[in-house]
Amino acid sequence: MLSGDGTIESDAFRTGHDAWNAAVTDAATTKDVQAREDKFAAWRSWPDAYVSHPPRGSEHFMPLAVCAGAAGEEEAKFYVDDYVGLKIHSYYWD
Repeated sequence: MLSGDGTIESDAFRTGHDAWNAAVTDAATTKDVQAREDKFAAWRSWPDAYVSHPPRGSEHFMPLAVCAGAAGEEEAKFYVDDYVGLKIHSYYWD
């Protein structure tokens, strides 16, 4: 999965990861509070949800869902870092 230079080799994995990021970004940046809640409630149906966060492995994802709910009508912002050839998104609310 990792190449000799420490980057992800699998195009299929990268494609799934990008689809996961798109779904998370869509949910996090949804301004309507109820629509955002509905999207986060269905997060296990997002592309690659079980690859990104396996069963009993979602503890790193839950804080984002809590923050998204606590944000109310505040609009989410995010930045993107590169890590081993993958785009890693970080979300925040002012």
